[in-house]
Amino acid sequence: MMITLPPALDRIVRDKVNAGLYASESELVCEALRREFARDTVQGWVCAQAAEGFAQLDPGESEEISREEFMARLAQRRASGSCA
Repeated sequence: MMITLPPALDRIVRDKVNAGLYASESELVCEALRREFARDTVQGWVCAQAAEGFAQLDPGESEEISREEFMARLAQRRASGSCA
């Protein structure tokens, strides 16, 4: 597989390889992808757990909103960096 990076990212990759942090550009890209997939997995689990916890709240303890509204709010928080 061949990929093309923007110049700024290409410099970062080359700098990290030249500093000896990675043996090759390919190794760095693989590690970055593994971390991204792991983050997605953890984030999905956290969001599912939050949805389950929300569903278990007593109606008197919090305003009632639908699951869809809760997920929309959660997605908004993720986008703003509050649920990473």
